[in-house]
Amino acid sequence: MQKKVIALAVAGLVSGAAFAQTSVTLSGTVDLGYNIGKDKWESQTHKYRNFRGGDGKGMSSSRLNIDVKEQLGSGLKAGYFHEIGLVHFKGTHNDNRMTTGNDGVTGSNAPAFSRTRQSFAYLESASAGRFQIGLANLIIDDQTGFANVGSRNHVGHAYNASFDNPRTDAMDLPRANTVSYYSPSFSGFQVMGQFGYGKSELDNSSIKKNEDDSYKIYNLGLKYANGPVTAFIGGQKYEKDASVSTPAGSTSNEEDLREFVAAAGYDFGVAKLVGMYFDRKNDVNGPNDHKYRGGDIGVKVPVGQAELFANYGMGKNKYTASGAESWKIQTYQLGARYNLSKRTNVYALYGYGKAKEKQVGSGTGKGNVVSVGLRHSF
Repeated sequence: MQKKVIALAVAGLVSGAAFAQTSVTLSGTVDLGYNIGKDKWESQTHKYRNFRGGDGKGMSSSRLNIDVKEQLGSGLKAGYFHEIGLVHFKGTHNDNRMTTGNDGVTGSNAPAFSRTRQSFAYLESASAGRFQIGLANLIIDDQTGFANVGSRNHVGHAYNASFDNPRTDAMDLPRANTVSYYSPSFSGFQVMGQFGYGKSELDNSSIKKNEDDSYKIYNLGLKYANGPVTAFIGGQKYEKDASVSTPAGSTSNEEDLREFVAAAGYDFGVAKLVGMYFDRKNDVNGPNDHKYRGGDIGVKVPVGQAELFANYGMGKNKYTASGAESWKIQTYQLGARYNLSKRTNVYALYGYGKAKEKQVGSGTGKGNVVSVGLRHSF
């Protein structure tokens, strides 16, 4: 009996040693607040006032992160990262949309865990870099976050400027199922790339019908970060092809979205200046072929425990068919953050966006919103 007890104790010690190099970290961000806004399109006006949280309509979205790391020895590390989006309030008020929503008392309950934002596994070493597979933020969207001084998803940034009316989709792709590689940093330079591919086919021989659907996505980027200077340049291409073939004929739906981004920032100490340029083009074999080109420039100034920030953006959003509409985009955002601690701040910001029709008619879409909130990271 004594031998069995000793054996179990030794086994427990060995098991503990085997898992001693594994760590699990729970972290996240919670952003809650209140918005007052108005959208206008020709004779239509939409006003809203509502609590909001987790939807990116303040300084950021809310999320919960689970980060698992294991040291494998010889400088090699394995890990798993899972990011969950959080939504805090019930009801919807359709911010930036020309429709009303339900209220925050009898409206539908908000899902606490709204969706998986990222979920990937990786192998990493200081000498070889990181290889990862799974659902991840796309390089262009993820690596240009340093060029954002306010809230990129909020009204007031050209990068993500979208209006319900007029139809000015910004065509931004945030994440995808990919295999990714991030090189080590060499004198501040880092190379990165992503590739994703999927295909589905259905063949019904009895009626001679064939269907297939496929996608590919490529991302390449080069980043430089050294001292006060940060810069990034990258390109992205997304291809989607869906077709149906029958004895009566065949139909196809193709999409080819390309994007180029360049961003840079310099921290002067008394102020940080950032800017970015983007060029997006979407070919869909028809009158909805679409281009969006523009940029943002921003400044952030620390004042004691507070930060003041401002962003200005402009662009041209157009459909390429003959006689199709073309829009001039103009945005700006002003705000302030006050840091109660290293992890908690209160903020107030104002965002404005306008899309003015340049080619067909004279329609103008406008949106503005005031947002106040509390943001905590843990």
